[in-house]
Amino acid sequence: MHPQIWMRAMASGRATACARLNELAVLSLICSILGFVLLPGIGPVAGLILGRRAQREIAASAGQQYGDALADWGISLGYGGLLFLALTLAGVALSFIITPGRP
Repeated sequence: MHPQIWMRAMASGRATACARLNELAVLSLICSILGFVLLPGIGPVAGLILGRRAQREIAASAGQQYGDALADWGISLGYGGLLFLALTLAGVALSFIITPGRP
């Protein structure tokens, strides 16, 4: 938009501020994805915490922020990463318990 048109719109009260993407929602998704690849245990927990904080910030922003879908995905993948970690650890523990031939 041309700067003079923008200034006239601001003066008349017709211009509204653009909504911006919540950074915590993006970080939540990144941490949760990294939890599957590089940081099992730490990534999913960080994704859950950041996703919940992002949801609260987006709800409190009264439409000035967006990214609730990213926060939802970050939370979902965080729970999935924790479940994957728990099942992996249970499988490893079970393999030590059931392994035949041990004295």
